[in-house]
Amino acid sequence: MSMISEKRKNRRIEMSRPIVMQSITGCNIPLKCTNFSMDGIGLISNKKIEMGKRIMLTINLANRGKVRLVNLLGQVVYVCIHVDKNLDNSDKSYNIGLRIFDTDIPSVHH
Repeated sequence: MSMISEKRKNRRIEMSRPIVMQSITGCNIPLKCTNFSMDGIGLISNKKIEMGKRIMLTINLANRGKVRLVNLLGQVVYVCIHVDKNLDNSDKSYNIGLRIFDTDIPSVHH
């Protein structure tokens, strides 16, 4: 029996939060964050995103009702079909792994 080895250097923190991806054409594409770590983020998307593609995300890290939008730039390093045992899975969705390489993009505080 073979074991799958964990390749991540940093521990993942589970979370469920909506995220917005900005496309090159300026469209906002909704995603769901499933986990994050110091160098990556796990997402669920209704659209397949190509391996190696660089994408920009905006996540709201609201605290006590204050809006804090954080912009992230990263590269897709993992893609597979998402299967939810609680759903019929007739609509495909995808697990996406994103390696973050830039958080210096201007962010917004309200």
